[in-house]
Amino acid sequence: FCVLDPLVLQWSQKKDLQFRPADAVSENTNKLLQTFNGCDGLKTGYIRAAGFCVTATAVRDGIRLIAVVMGSHSNSARFAAGARYLEDSFAQIHRKRLVAKGEPFGPPVPVANCETARVRLAAADDLWVVVRKDDDERLALTPDLPAMLQPPIPAGASVGELRAEL
Repeated sequence: FCVLDPLVLQWSQKKDLQFRPADAVSENTNKLLQTFNGCDGLKTGYIRAAGFCVTATAVRDGIRLIAVVMGSHSNSARFAAGARYLEDSFAQIHRKRLVAKGEPFGPPVPVANCETARVRLAAADDLWVVVRKDDDERLALTPDLPAMLQPPIPAGASVGELRAEL
C-alpha cells in the first residue's frame, strides 16, 4: 500500500512551474501529464548508469496506479513504456463493491437473554476491493462472527468482521 503525500502530488502534477517570481516558467519534464489520461505526477530522471527513467502515477475510477520505468534508451521510450504499463494495468483491474453499507452478511448470530433469539449483522461501511478482472470468480467473503452476542451492545459497536479473500 502506497500513500502519496498530497504536497508531492500538488507540485509534481503541475504542467508548468515557476519557482520564484523572477524565474522563467519551466515546463514539467513528465510528458505523460499532457498525454496520458489521469496522469498526475511524479518524477523523471536520467543518469548514465540507469538511462532514462520515469515514475508515473495515474488515477482512473478511484484506482491509483504507479508505473516505474528504468533503463530506457531514450526520453520518448520511457514515456511510451510508462503509458503502456499504466494502460495495460488499468485494462486488467477494476474496483468492485463486495458489500454495501448496511447490507446484512453471514449467518444469524445468537443473542443471549433476548426476545430476539438471532440477528444478522450488517456492514458498517461499503467493502471495496481492487482486483484483476480475471480474479472476480475467485473472490470470497469470510465472516468472522462471535459465537453469541451479549446485550446490551451500543449502537454502531463493531462485533464482527468481514474479510475479502482471493
